[in-house]
Amino acid sequence: MKEIVEMEMAMKSMLKWVEKNTDLKKTKINFTSMSPAHGRSMDWGGDKDGSCYNQTTPIKDPSYWGN
Repeated sequence: MKEIVEMEMAMKSMLKWVEKNTDLKKTKINFTSMSPAHGRSMDWGGDKDGSCYNQTTPIKDPSYWGN
């Protein structure tokens, strides 16, 4: 749950920056997000041939290199 709160804080902070620093009447804003490591699920304990498809929970292992 802590990760969700942290993500919410980051998103609100980014939105405030966008609202303050852009003219929303002239500028179209797009947001895209992707895990920094999403290609091989074996990197976070998944199947050898898997990927990030349908992954919905954060990786909780503090020793994981993507954390």
